[in-house]
Amino acid sequence: MGKIQIIKTFAIPKLMFRAPVISIPNELVKEVNSIFYNFIWNGKDKVKRCALISDIDKCGLKMLDRY
Repeated sequence: MGKIQIIKTFAIPKLMFRAPVISIPNELVKEVNSIFYNFIWNGKDKVKRCALISDIDKCGLKMLDRY
């Protein structure tokens, strides 16, 4: 949960601040998504991503999917 909070607090706002100014290609979005999940797991995913994306009341961690 801590690493997800770090991503939501520090990384996403910086990307969202710049997003309206420049056009972001889908390849970049996929790459950033890959970097986030690599940061969370320190390598290969250990839990399905849908489990992380789900709401907390559905036993998920409410990670952002593709912002």
